Amino acid sequence: MKLLTCTEVETAYLSERDHQLGDAIQRIGKIERICYPDFFEGFANAIIGQQISTKAMETIWGKIIELCEKITPECIMSMNLEDLKRCGISERKTGYLKNCAQLIMNGSLCPNEFEHMSDDEVCHVLTGLKGVGTWTAEMLLIFTLGRKDVLSFGDYGIRKGISILHELDELDMNMFEKFQECYSPYGTAASLYLWEIARGS
Repeated sequence: MKLLTCTEVETAYLSERDHQLGDAIQRIGKIERICYPDFFEGFANAIIGQQISTKAMETIWGKIIELCEKITPECIMSMNLEDLKRCGISERKTGYLKNCAQLIMNGSLCPNEFEHMSDDEVCHVLTGLKGVGTWTAEMLLIFTLGRKDVLSFGDYGIRKGISILHELDELDMNMFEKFQECYSPYGTAASLYLWEIARGS
């Protein structure tokens, strides 16, 4: 587990490109978010966290850490369905975790190869995994693979943050793409601040 934050270069660039965002950056200050650079650990965190509260996620994650110490493909494959259900993981999510673990262990999925792929190429591979849609793939790009230019249209908080910031009654895909272009190549840093704005910061 590490912390994801924004550099002064990123915040200065965004502030110059979008003055309203710049004012928010000045008001909010430094942001730190937990990230998981190990691919399988990040994948497990993303899958387990789908459609549950932050508090529930923290409880489940803590129980798995107690059993595994470190969440690896080998550890997940060694646990049976009952073990994982006792941690609070559904049978459906267990299937997603074990599928990914098996693919990594048999060499069908090689996370090290992502380093040499574009964001779109990585998303194409990730959305081919069970349980991974476009939004989950984009969150993995941010919080596991450390990609710098991710602004997810599928993320309600990001759309809400833009709408609040610019007093928009609606935000369609064409408008959103203009913000993507405006914030590029630091869309990820913009995402961190837009999430804070959406929360009321």
